[in-house]
Amino acid sequence: MFTGCQYPYTHHTGILYLRLLERIKYALGHEQAKQEKRAQIIKDLVEGNSLRATARMCDVAFNTVLKFLPQIGKARQEYQDKSARSSL
Repeated sequence: MFTGCQYPYTHHTGILYLRLLERIKYALGHEQAKQEKRAQIIKDLVEGNSLRATARMCDVAFNTVLKFLPQIGKARQEYQDKSARSSL
């Protein structure tokens, strides 16, 4: 029998379950915000803005934009490869 808890097991289970749900909702909302921010960064870079200007407009650190560039390049390369192969 579990004796390390002074409250009934069901009480803790309910509290832990609610906290887990709150964390999941926060994480999903946070992930959506990150996706929107990434889309904004890409849009600003495609429009021809500099890295620093993009960082200022998107309210992120310059290094965030700089570290995001390889991911953008890889995604662009994969897209180009797929579209070039499908047109052959």
